[in-house]
Amino acid sequence: MFDNKVAQVLYFENEEDANKELLDDRLLENLKQREVFQKSHLLAQLKKNDSASYQECLEMNTEQLFDYMIENESLKIAIIIAGQGPEAYGMPEMFTPMQHINTNRKMKKLATVISDGRYSGVTFGAAIGHMTPEAKNNGGILYLQSGDLLHIGLRNKKIDFLEVREDHEVEVSNRFNQITNQRNEVANLRKERMNRRMKRVAASNRMPYHTDASEGVVPHLIKDEADKDYVPILKSVSIANVEKERI
Repeated sequence: MFDNKVAQVLYFENEEDANKELLDDRLLENLKQREVFQKSHLLAQLKKNDSASYQECLEMNTEQLFDYMIENESLKIAIIIAGQGPEAYGMPEMFTPMQHINTNRKMKKLATVISDGRYSGVTFGAAIGHMTPEAKNNGGILYLQSGDLLHIGLRNKKIDFLEVREDHEVEVSNRFNQITNQRNEVANLRKERMNRRMKRVAASNRMPYHTDASEGVVPHLIKDEADKDYVPILKSVSIANVEKERI
């Protein structure tokens, strides 16, 4: 349902913001009314996720297209929940937002959650956690915005940032470094809010001076004294043109 699909980004700076919106049973209707996803991106998504329906939908207005793509499940949404990493917020378990999605009959067929928080193994649904570097450390997810397009390649363990051509074809962007520079002011404001939010967590629950999630989130002293190198069970998932060879 989610592998090899183009997904629209729905961005949240932290889990609390995500839970507020994900609890709203009118979330999809609100996204449609606010036109969070522009028509050209919806058509590009449709062309990749359900090419057989593309031609017949070209004359639809944005609302009609949005409703159609919900019904045939070609509207995929990448719910980004940032600011949950080890340094930013102690890497809390992300079970709650996934539960909110799974209680929504439509959303659970559309949404993938991507976060620098963690999962304990009881999560049901499409979820990618432990993103590194985390948003607080200028990881790729810090710079994403609602309405961006990603290609989710679960079996290939790869996430690509996409650009849309005039013919609604999508292609992997080679300009992500430029995009991060353009969004630098937004990123800095996000990190300021992240730093204020950190103070709500006991210092003992935050985890500075440790390896990132790609090496198990352990203190550097432990890593330095280890007899063997860390070997992950799963290979890393990379965001092409964002952070190579990192989860």
